[in-house]
Amino acid sequence: MTRTTREKIEQLRELKKRLIKGGGEERIEKQHQDGKLTARERVGLLFDPDTFQELFSLPNTGARCLAWAGKSFLPMAW
Repeated sequence: MTRTTREKIEQLRELKKRLIKGGGEERIEKQHQDGKLTARERVGLLFDPDTFQELFSLPNTGARCLAWAGKSFLPMAW
């Protein structure tokens, strides 16, 4: 099945939404219950809105180690 560009873009948007949640809603809530902010929330406080661009947030981007080559993983879910 061939996906259209529009479908691929939508898939990318959905993946980015999942990545933003990091370890999941439960972990974010636990951080908040402990009186802590998530890493993304802390970074958000450091920069003006829309001035920070996260690089290499997608799976399989920037893997430099041969052991990681070809592996699919979500960076915040180790």
